[in-house]
Amino acid sequence: MKYLYPIEFSKDGKRKYYFGETDIDEKGVVRVGTCKEDKCAHDTPTEASDCYRQYLLDNEWVLKGGNIEPRKCCIKKCANMTTQIACLGDSIEYALCDEHRNKATVKTIGWGFVLNLRN
Repeated sequence: MKYLYPIEFSKDGKRKYYFGETDIDEKGVVRVGTCKEDKCAHDTPTEASDCYRQYLLDNEWVLKGGNIEPRKCCIKKCANMTTQIACLGDSIEYALCDEHRNKATVKTIGWGFVLNLRN
């Protein structure tokens, strides 16, 4: 299993962050997304997470249908049921109804609504 999270490092004596991936044994960390290019040095873990999330929205956005058991759309104020998902990358999936299964809606969803259905 892979873990994705902000990684702390020191640059010019200051604490900085990039977004990285490690395996369950934490044998090493690999930079991912825009941070992979070794140019990113974010001031906070939130900035590093936002950078990776934007990378996924820009480059790894996929709509899939009929892949899950019926469940409530993950938008809090929506009562619609769905079997549809929107994916960011390989493991971040959102259960979204037809009304909300679009890139504009996914941009507004926080990381707290993430469903990883592949574990």
